[in-house]
Amino acid sequence: MTFSRLLTSAALAIALVGCSGMSKIITPPSKTVSGSLTYKERVALPDDAIITVNLSDISLADAPARVISTVSFPAEGKQVPFDFSLPYSNAQIKGAQTITVSARITHGDKLLFTTKSVNEVLTHGKPSTVKVVLSRVKR
Repeated sequence: MTFSRLLTSAALAIALVGCSGMSKIITPPSKTVSGSLTYKERVALPDDAIITVNLSDISLADAPARVISTVSFPAEGKQVPFDFSLPYSNAQIKGAQTITVSARITHGDKLLFTTKSVNEVLTHGKPSTVKVVLSRVKR
C-alpha cells in the first residue's frame, strides 16, 4: 500500500511539473520605431487636439498603405515636439520593401497638420528613429 501511494504521488508530481512548463508563453520581443514630430509654424494646438502616428508598408504601387502599427494620443495642452514609439515585430515587416512613418494632428473632424514627405525607416539601411515634420493643412 505504501509503495502504491509513493508511486501515485510520484506520477502526480511528474504530471504537475510537466504542466507547469506549459504556462510559460514565449512571445517574440517587440521592437519599436521611435521619434518625434513637430511642425514649423508658430501656432499653438488646441488643448484637445489628437496626434496620430502610423508605421506603414508602402511597398505596393497603386494600393493603399498597409498599416503595421498606430499610436494616437491627445495633446492635453502640450505643444510640439511630441515623442512617439510604434511597436512592431519582424514578422510584420518581413518582405516589405519600404516602411514609413506618417502622422497627422486633428481637432474634432478637422485635419490641422499632416505629413507631406516620405519618412522612411527600417528598410534600405534606414534607422529605427525618425524626426517627422508636419505641414499645416490649408483651410
